[in-house]
Amino acid sequence: MSACNSITFACFCSQIPPPSINFTLPSPILGMPCVPMFDPPWVPQNTGSVQDPISEDQSKSFSARAVSRSHQRAEHILKNLQQEEEKRRLGREASIITAIPITQEACYEPTCSPPPEQEEEVEEVVNLASRRLSVSPSCASSNSHRNYSFRRGSMWSVRSIVSAEDEENTTEHTPTHHVLQPPQAVFPACICAAVLPIVHLMEDGEVRDDGVAVSAVAQQVLWNCLIEDPALVLRHFLEKLTVSNRQDELIYMLRKLLLNIGDLPAQTSHILFNYLVGLIMYFVRTPCEWGMDAISATLTFLWEVVGYVEGLFFKDLKQTMKKEQCEVKLLVTASMPGTKTLVVHGQNECDIPTQLPVHEDTQFEALLKTYVRDIYPFRRSVSPQLNLVHMLPEKGQDLIQKQVFSRKLEEVGRVLFLLALTQHMPSVHKQSHVSMLQEDLLRLPSFPRTAIDAEFSLFSEPQGKELFGLDTLHKVLWIKLLEEMFLGMPSEYPWGDEIMLFLNVLNGALLLHPEDSALLRQYTATAINTAVHFNHLFSLSGYQWILPTMLQ
Repeated sequence: MSACNSITFACFCSQIPPPSINFTLPSPILGMPCVPMFDPPWVPQNTGSVQDPISEDQSKSFSARAVSRSHQRAEHILKNLQQEEEKRRLGREASIITAIPITQEACYEPTCSPPPEQEEEVEEVVNLASRRLSVSPSCASSNSHRNYSFRRGSMWSVRSIVSAEDEENTTEHTPTHHVLQPPQAVFPACICAAVLPIVHLMEDGEVRDDGVAVSAVAQQVLWNCLIEDPALVLRHFLEKLTVSNRQDELIYMLRKLLLNIGDLPAQTSHILFNYLVGLIMYFVRTPCEWGMDAISATLTFLWEVVGYVEGLFFKDLKQTMKKEQCEVKLLVTASMPGTKTLVVHGQNECDIPTQLPVHEDTQFEALLKTYVRDIYPFRRSVSPQLNLVHMLPEKGQDLIQKQVFSRKLEEVGRVLFLLALTQHMPSVHKQSHVSMLQEDLLRLPSFPRTAIDAEFSLFSEPQGKELFGLDTLHKVLWIKLLEEMFLGMPSEYPWGDEIMLFLNVLNGALLLHPEDSALLRQYTATAINTAVHFNHLFSLSGYQWILPTMLQ
């Protein structure tokens, strides 16, 4: 068997079926796929003809009695070259080469393309030939709607500043353009079938005779796999996340993977984050019995991945989620659309349904007694259809407790997500992010009521202790989020009466859980940091907003 046939047979044996993921990604894709590598060593260096006129001008300037114009021009060019070299040096120091798929990048094959004049001629010939042939449309236009936000990345380039006189004197030369050729697949696709056993081996403390631990080998293997082809490694998790009896186990394995790996590579976190957001979109669009629990479980893990995603901004996230109509499930700043009427059906199909109006001051106490916990988001022109189901009061109360616990856990996940996004926001964009967050919270009709809402009637039930602890965590996270927002704002911010809405969250959390020591410490630290940061405001009348609550 020849070498070519052997390679073909090996690639055929290691192939796996195409992915069968049931959900789609958000459009456009959120975040930046990978961090650009500055001045990579596998790219050939283009030495321009700038140094030759510099040395020539310098030699002529020594014989001149005064600083000539050409010498000033040469110094200006040399200064620009030194600045570009300093930029490349800083870029190389900031780049982490161990988090880049070197195997794929090393397949870079530079090819020489004709000059622009010849390229235009070739394009004209191709256009004429394409008129005579029936060719399929380009697929590039189908991907033009995906807007990748490359706000953090910047490519380093050397720009030579040459005057018009120098351009006329220089000889004509043929420029060389480097075209990136797609590398061949070298990653073994069959390794994704062994991902789960390898993740389990990351906690194996057994040591071989040569002193190498099993956990270290498993961690190195997974790290290389996540760098080379993260989509293929995560495929085993993503294909089965929509299965009801496997999601808890897979989320647990993903959390274990993140805990043992540490810092996720940028490309891995980007893929994982977008697929988790797509999973939330899937459960919103295809409701099922366990969909609420699946969304809450996904949110409790999603906030841990946010810190490793590059180029993720609140504005882009808000626009994408609003376009996908899923912002209510992911952002605490999203307002839930309501309805004006409710249609309630009885147990018998022959009964006439009852239509109930919904006003701004309507309380759903009557519906709560009939075991309907909340009103789901619908358009105003559509009336939700509710069916009354006869069940025992004990069973109905148990279902209400489980539903409240899932919704509270979902709310905790959303607050954690926004808190992690705010904490990992670059300092350059921190102020704009905080100002947008403040405007959205002030525009929210349910703020600050939802931040300090508590289910007192369920605290005395069998699951009331767990629900009370989750509610305490919810209030602590809101205090941390407001502290991050306050410290990200300028100290001279002209506050008005709207500051009372944010301080009411702090005071309400303290009044609800005054006996919790962790919440009390967090409240005290937030109050001190806020008073120091906005000293011009608290020196006049700010202390009267927090001191009465603390003294009570």
